[in-house]
Amino acid sequence: MTKKIYLLSAFISFCIFANAQLLITEISYNPPESGSDSLEYIEIVNSGSEVDVTGYSMTGVDYTFDGLLAEGEVLVIAVNPTAMNNVFGITAEPFGGALSNGGETLTILDNNSTEVLSIPFDDGSPWPTSGDGTDGEGASIVLCDTDNPQLGESWKVSGESTGIIINGSTVFGSPGLVEDSGCDSGPSGIIVTTDGLTFVPADITINQGETITFTNGGGTHNANGSKDAYPDNPVGFTSGPPSSDSWVYEHTFNLPGFYEYRCDLHIGAGMEGSVTVIPAQDNSDLRITEVFYNSSIIPDSLEFIELFNAGTSAANLENYKLTSSSIDAILPTGQVLPGTYMVLCKNESAFTQTFGSVSNLLEWGEGDLSNDGDNITILNEIGTEIISVSYDDNMPWPEDADGSGSSISLCDPLAPFISEEVKATTYPAISFDGNTFYATPGLPNYCANTIAEISQNDAEGVNTNNGMNTISSGQVYGINYRPNGLQFTIIDRKWGWYRCLLWC
Repeated sequence: MTKKIYLLSAFISFCIFANAQLLITEISYNPPESGSDSLEYIEIVNSGSEVDVTGYSMTGVDYTFDGLLAEGEVLVIAVNPTAMNNVFGITAEPFGGALSNGGETLTILDNNSTEVLSIPFDDGSPWPTSGDGTDGEGASIVLCDTDNPQLGESWKVSGESTGIIINGSTVFGSPGLVEDSGCDSGPSGIIVTTDGLTFVPADITINQGETITFTNGGGTHNANGSKDAYPDNPVGFTSGPPSSDSWVYEHTFNLPGFYEYRCDLHIGAGMEGSVTVIPAQDNSDLRITEVFYNSSIIPDSLEFIELFNAGTSAANLENYKLTSSSIDAILPTGQVLPGTYMVLCKNESAFTQTFGSVSNLLEWGEGDLSNDGDNITILNEIGTEIISVSYDDNMPWPEDADGSGSSISLCDPLAPFISEEVKATTYPAISFDGNTFYATPGLPNYCANTIAEISQNDAEGVNTNNGMNTISSGQVYGINYRPNGLQFTIIDRKWGWYRCLLWC
């Protein structure tokens, strides 16, 4: 017995998680104690509706959840619940093990051992450091950006003092309370105050993306780092003209470099300072994985470019520039988390009407991708080239992508974007307004291959196509040997396209 089957197989699957319902919102991993730490704790909040967490567990420390968590309920787990009650006056549940002073990953798993949330906290930048008051200096770290809990930039040092001093350090923390005043300060927690005819501190070194708060401690002053005053500053900033009011001025330093500032009224007395902004460590790895440059409709409002972050840290696209032969666009602020996609499109309205909603979408607006081949380049905020790829509408590039409704897709997202690694997209078929398109914006790409092509092994018998998503066809011989799934022999006979969806 033979039966024709259309099979879609994926050698690697990419999981895209929605915002977690359970959030880790505070961590005290190195309180200011000598010897064994008794004030280590983790605060967990249910940010959604009531959920049964029976059988859920945490790794990093040993803890098993039990029962229901109501909407908004806060759970605190600690190495020593008695010490937590003595210092903070709260009831905590015990966990086994201990938190690493050097940082580690805390993961919540559901009752099927599926990852719900993973927080890779650290004691080094971009996480709050000992210089900010944590890592043995008395303070916990608190989550301030709940949309990106896995990023160090989303955490700050607690601003809630207990009034208790241990080894000369005041204990700061707010276990059991969702709000923490630490989230109201700038990311760096640095405050520069005018004191007489000086700034205190005057010369500062911070990390890219941190904020400094300038305050007037008395007298008539300002903090002027404008381009008029200091043309070499990467970006200008100023609190305004000198004033005797109790003014407060915050500035976030998003561009690395050296900045100078002064009090205009007392520059002759030497009232000036500097800020050195260290570039943030960037472990992102942006790749272009799909390009739709010619849909055959006029005007071609469906053009898009798909980005994939193959790195281990988020890629922040603020002030990034997209260029081609006719595109010269500053991208809107956006972020590509590790293992996820970003789609850049020409016309957001036309794109969503045709391809549906994509979770991470930015519109570049003016300019087109050339139907005759083009070079696409993305530059970061200081003009450094991040990505540069070229494509063509002639062989060996896929000719079906030139007006036949297909995008060109990179079969392996970790491969270079060259003609040998891309194919015309053939699945799924998307119909809109009498036209059929083949594209997968914001999703893993699937390339058509014969079974012989995807079955190739190296000298050690390891499949050489790991990492490639593929569509393959053939004749099925025999019966299905797995009643609750699929297990059969499939042999190439004739080229065909798949209609049956199977995740392998």
